Amino acid sequence: MNEKPIVRLSKAQVEKAAQTDWSEFDALTDADIERAIAEDPDAAPMIDWADRTFVVQLVEDDT
Repeated sequence: MNEKPIVRLSKAQVEKAAQTDWSEFDALTDADIERAIAEDPDAAPMIDWADRTFVVQLVEDDT
């Protein structure tokens, strides 16, 4: 099994992520994030992403 998950993103997905307003995101505290997760019934369990490594593979749009 590959130890590093492969994340496939289309060009459109990468461009959309690049348009994110990161100032709002950067203003969130850990407490804000934990509260939002606790209040979201569909939220997945917390994961310590600092210890994870990812491989990103860009793919062509299917459109």
